[in-house]
Amino acid sequence: MRHISRIRLLSIVAAIPLICSGQQVATSSAAKPTAPPSKSPKDSGQRREPDPIWAELAAVGGLLSGLGGVSIIVLTWVIHRASSKAAEALRLEEWNRDFREIHADFWQSDTLGQVRGWIANENLYTRELEPVLELRKFGAVSSKDYEFLEKLDRFCALLARVLYLQGRTMTDEQSRLWRMMNYDYWFVACAKRPLVAEYMDNYWLKLHRHGELARNAGLKEPLATSFEKISQYSSDELLRWIDSSTPCAILDYSDGTEIGAIDLSVKNKELAAINPRDTKALVEFIDKKLFQSGKKFLVGGYGEKRSLYERSAAFSSGGEQRDVHLGLDLWGRPGDPVYCPLPGKVHSFKDNNNFGDYGPTIIVEHSIWDKKFYSLFGHLSRDSIRGLNEHKHFSRGDRIGTLGTPDENGQWPAHLHYQLIRDMAKYRGDYPGVVEESKAIDALKACPNPNALLRFSA
Repeated sequence: MRHISRIRLLSIVAAIPLICSGQQVATSSAAKPTAPPSKSPKDSGQRREPDPIWAELAAVGGLLSGLGGVSIIVLTWVIHRASSKAAEALRLEEWNRDFREIHADFWQSDTLGQVRGWIANENLYTRELEPVLELRKFGAVSSKDYEFLEKLDRFCALLARVLYLQGRTMTDEQSRLWRMMNYDYWFVACAKRPLVAEYMDNYWLKLHRHGELARNAGLKEPLATSFEKISQYSSDELLRWIDSSTPCAILDYSDGTEIGAIDLSVKNKELAAINPRDTKALVEFIDKKLFQSGKKFLVGGYGEKRSLYERSAAFSSGGEQRDVHLGLDLWGRPGDPVYCPLPGKVHSFKDNNNFGDYGPTIIVEHSIWDKKFYSLFGHLSRDSIRGLNEHKHFSRGDRIGTLGTPDENGQWPAHLHYQLIRDMAKYRGDYPGVVEESKAIDALKACPNPNALLRFSA
């Protein structure tokens, strides 16, 4: 009996894990044998003890069941532990492999060595790279200049990979390697070159939004884990905020497939056959482009140097022709609704009804933290400003007006001129949307590319 008691005790101990996990252990078998011996007549009315053999078998069964539960738990833990270690080893090896590739590209490539020279050496930068970046704003980059920009693209892509690498968990040894390579120096150095910093901002925004571009740049995802780190190195607080915002559609489109691109720059030879003073000819040209594209809207124009402004004396009153465009034009049809992409309040509005001017114009003030910036909506309908009052609030997605007809929008084909403005200064209901080429660099800094907010891929 002492032997049987020991087995029972072991079976109870072994069954504890199963009890804790909600499983039932068949310990009742010992009290109720599965095959009790039959009673004889003379034993009727008397209770007999179960046969010890049945109790012993039931105890052994409980012991084996308990040991089986423990084995499963232990085995699961061992497998999980082993797989975690294998995954960790794989992750560390992947980091080391990526680091070796980045190190080889960054420090041993002649191409990137030339870019590092531009960034680190003031004379090289001023003589070779800065003029190319300035020309790029006006679409006047030669094929040779594009070689410079391709090298800068590669540099930007590699720095993005550097940040992606830093965004992953590193061991102490990996952190030491990272610090030894002094990558942070290059981010700080780039921020000190305004045109380079602006170029990198725009390139990283594209990487962040377009997965295919990111993969081509050597990233495993479109900077989803490291874009916050990248934003720390952005030279432009407004652009950082704009990128973190969630705008709505500014016109009545559901997705980017309804948007096409249009080139109205001096490079477009088709415009040479059109008299820029002939409003009807311009309307027919835009309508034809819309029809041929099969799109609902056509977009373009930021930083474009255009001959269209020869149509009005208002663009040459100061002597030098104003022909560099500071906003983004969205060409559509009269009456198309226009929406406020971000919340704000009306700063001012005005009907600029000169030939070639904005026509009805609304300027909305937005706030970011303790700072302000502005959106200009030009070439609207007169109904858009009828009954409007300053300080009226618009929520994100509120209808702000409609596209005007040529008779009311300054004699232009129906379109929205949308422009971001850092500081309105003394202007109310109006702000220059076109400037002289000699003033374009400063003007474009004062009016960032609206596509950073609207994010058209066309």
